[in-house]
Amino acid sequence: MKTYDDYYDGYEEDGKHKSGYAELVSKLQTLYSIGQPIIGEGAQKDFIRLFGAILRLKNILTSFDDFVGNEILSERDFQDYQSVYIDLYQDFTKGKDADKENINDDIVFEMELIKQIEVNIDYILSI
Repeated sequence: MKTYDDYYDGYEEDGKHKSGYAELVSKLQTLYSIGQPIIGEGAQKDFIRLFGAILRLKNILTSFDDFVGNEILSERDFQDYQSVYIDLYQDFTKGKDADKENINDDIVFEMELIKQIEVNIDYILSI
């Protein structure tokens, strides 16, 4: 594992820059304004990749105490972007037949990071 600052601000690995949470969120806000439709399949796939990377980093950063209060996106904004992400997931996966070839192999959805289960006594007993 890297340090909190590495995940938040980015780091160099094998001579390549790995973008951090702050950089990715800034790029998200610049390229994809809330409430504006994402036009074109290329732009939609770019959004999916970018938001997926943000979901992965946010998942890691939530394990650090320093992240509390340093989330750049408000809860409301995050939910708005998440709604767009889920809508795109549904658009790209609807009508999936076993006979058809999947033409979206170049994108990966991070749906498991969106579906976080609250673990409480009821959940444990139900298992």
